[in-house]
Amino acid sequence: MTPSLPEQPNLRHLKNQAKAILKSHSQGDLSICKVLRLVPRLSELPDLELLAAKVSLQEVQHALAKSYGFAAWDELKTDVTARSSSTDADKAGRLRIPKATGEPIDLDAVGITRGFRYDPINWVSNSRTLAAAQVRKRVFDQPLEGDEEILDAKIKEILHDWPPEDPGKLSQLLTELLELGVSPDRPEIKEALANVCSKLEIFAEGVYLNGWTVAPLLRGVCMTGWHDAEKLRATHARLVAYDCDDVQADPWVWARTVKALVAGSHLNDISPAVDLWIGFLHDRINAAGCWNKYDPWDMLDAVVAADHPLATKIVARDLPMILQAQSADGGWDNRSLIVFRALVKHGLIRSLGKLPERTADWRVVRTIPAPKGNLHTMTWDGERLWVLDRDKNEAIAVSPEDGTELKRLKVPLEGPGKIGGIGWYDGLLAVTAGGTEHHDGPSRLYLVDTDTSKAQKVLPIDAQWGPSGSTQIGDDLWIAHGCWMVVINPKTGQHHGTSHSVYGSWPHDLAADGEAFWHTDEWAPFLFKSGLKDNLLEFCDPPFYRGPSEELPTRGIAHDGKNLWALDNENKRICIVEKTDSGNEPLASPNT
Repeated sequence: MTPSLPEQPNLRHLKNQAKAILKSHSQGDLSICKVLRLVPRLSELPDLELLAAKVSLQEVQHALAKSYGFAAWDELKTDVTARSSSTDADKAGRLRIPKATGEPIDLDAVGITRGFRYDPINWVSNSRTLAAAQVRKRVFDQPLEGDEEILDAKIKEILHDWPPEDPGKLSQLLTELLELGVSPDRPEIKEALANVCSKLEIFAEGVYLNGWTVAPLLRGVCMTGWHDAEKLRATHARLVAYDCDDVQADPWVWARTVKALVAGSHLNDISPAVDLWIGFLHDRINAAGCWNKYDPWDMLDAVVAADHPLATKIVARDLPMILQAQSADGGWDNRSLIVFRALVKHGLIRSLGKLPERTADWRVVRTIPAPKGNLHTMTWDGERLWVLDRDKNEAIAVSPEDGTELKRLKVPLEGPGKIGGIGWYDGLLAVTAGGTEHHDGPSRLYLVDTDTSKAQKVLPIDAQWGPSGSTQIGDDLWIAHGCWMVVINPKTGQHHGTSHSVYGSWPHDLAADGEAFWHTDEWAPFLFKSGLKDNLLEFCDPPFYRGPSEELPTRGIAHDGKNLWALDNENKRICIVEKTDSGNEPLASPNT
């Protein structure tokens, strides 16, 4: 069935749609082959040849027009213009951008030279998703017809199994309900508050409950009120005095504590505490807006809530992440509320909208098919690529020429836990497994002979979280281990400790490249390149990125000494990728 244009088609949106298709082609996305076959010269090409062919924006526009039933792009433009004869088609139905309330950010000073890939206001004005309805209500204060029904449906979904037994889940959903507009006088909320307040009384009396739980519980109560105002003030005062060094214990404590402090700003003077907590983060995040093991989106949400000069500088450092993470529809998926709060507060929608559009940092040079399976991590053995099927605990050797499966071997696993990832070390397959003493047992490294499928050596890995991919650099094996990089010499078994200060938030797979290495990240929307001395060299788009709600678009990477290979598990392909002109631009280096 031929798709039809909406009742009020937007020419700029259609142009952005064509650019999104062109970007998907450069990333080797198989899903766009059908529409590109509407270009006559591409109509008979197989998928892989089509993705390898050079395609112009004009050809994509032609194909898009034909997909909507028009003979050519000019015919589509004429139709769209005629439908909006009395109005500017690019402005029809667009919401008004709210006035900025925060300190402006000088984009030149922080090294931002390119703006949005897609039009964010078109998404706010036209998307009928829950995220867009929340943004229109809570950020733009311009709800559209039907938004209340969208929000009510989400409220009913949350209340279906209310209240959750887990305190952390309760605090998260309580805050979400309040932000959706649920009245604190609603019986379900009153019942939950009674439960929450009983737990906070323990905290107020001096007994440490759990920093991960206390902060979000307290935030929810501060948003609604407590029957005992003095006890609420005392509880909040204890959080004000909380030692921020303790945030090392949990990936979310920092952000949740800051948000709880701000929510209770009417109860106590929070200035010294906010100075301390915001300064703590400002001194630690890198040029990509990341700090090891901390969710960068949760941190952004917290700094936008805090009215503090250093918070503005942190938002400036987060701009590369914000711009990179934008989805093809113009929004930021389930992160949209966080992002639009930041953009609107600092007047960034207009200023970024004036800059040249961002383009992809990578292009696909060559593609081979990937094996079937739940593939995670990849490595190079000098002649072949290897990928790991986590569901089957199998390592699969793949020909770099045509993707032929050369070998499958069952990875040996002794003890609790799961296989995390693979690498290559001195002729042996390096397999990581396990987790921590609390989850899935202690971590282990297996060095496996791929001819016999037997482990030649098994070594403990001394680290906090579950391991993933690895890469050899000199005599050492660098292992992604949760938020850490563990460095071990497998020959001697000696650990060289952990390194983590510039490696994104939660590294997943690694690939050595001379005296540096590339690494993917589970939270930050970047492919990083780091040196061996805590120095961040580059951060770029991860190949195949589609939006912040997608988990690990680039499941694995490997370097063959010349080329960087990237694993696209979604489309079951392995690609050689190379930098575009955009990807070769120097790092943004904020003077903040």
